[in-house]
Amino acid sequence: MKRALLLVVALAGCQAAMERILHPPALAATWIGLSADGLTWYRLDLDDEGTGMCATAKGSEMALYRVRRWSDEGEMTIHLEIADGPPAAARRLELRGRSEAARLDLVAEGLHSLTLWRERDLLAARERMAGRMGHSLEGVRDAG
Repeated sequence: MKRALLLVVALAGCQAAMERILHPPALAATWIGLSADGLTWYRLDLDDEGTGMCATAKGSEMALYRVRRWSDEGEMTIHLEIADGPPAAARRLELRGRSEAARLDLVAEGLHSLTLWRERDLLAARERMAGRMGHSLEGVRDAG
């Protein structure tokens, strides 16, 4: 009985460790970026449970996707399924590529490559640069 309990505790610990490896906490964040062709914007919100949400915007067309699962096992893999969008939007997307501390270099299967940046870092850098240049971002926030 005690051995069985120890085995269960050990397996639970191994499972928790594997989940941290598959879903590194540093990647559970909001990412934003643009496809290499300059036509499609992405905003990707990954949670530490291995799911999340993704929105894409191409011109005036927007699509919302559920992140069915994501992992980073030597290669970042993100599986998306449409939640809401125009009829021409892909029903499922798979993003694959490299993850780094501050950016994701991915390929949207059959569409294009894209680079996503950690949103909070990008916005903080924008604030610092605008301040250094002596510009207020108040008007930019209202217009954008």
